[in-house]
Amino acid sequence: MKIELSNAIYLIGIGQFGVLFASALVPLRLDWKQSLASLPPLMRQLFWVSGGYVVLSIVSLGLI
Repeated sequence: MKIELSNAIYLIGIGQFGVLFASALVPLRLDWKQSLASLPPLMRQLFWVSGGYVVLSIVSLGLI
């Protein structure tokens, strides 16, 4: 079975948005608000910023 490059890129983009959907459920399932409440504010912000970076990276790769 031969897949053309343009179709493969399209399917990979759809896969990236599937990963994005799954990663959006992580904060809810792990109850981040409760879990991160005990951390110092700087650590809490660092955690959210790194999560945002991952989300933006997934969106960027999906749009490419």
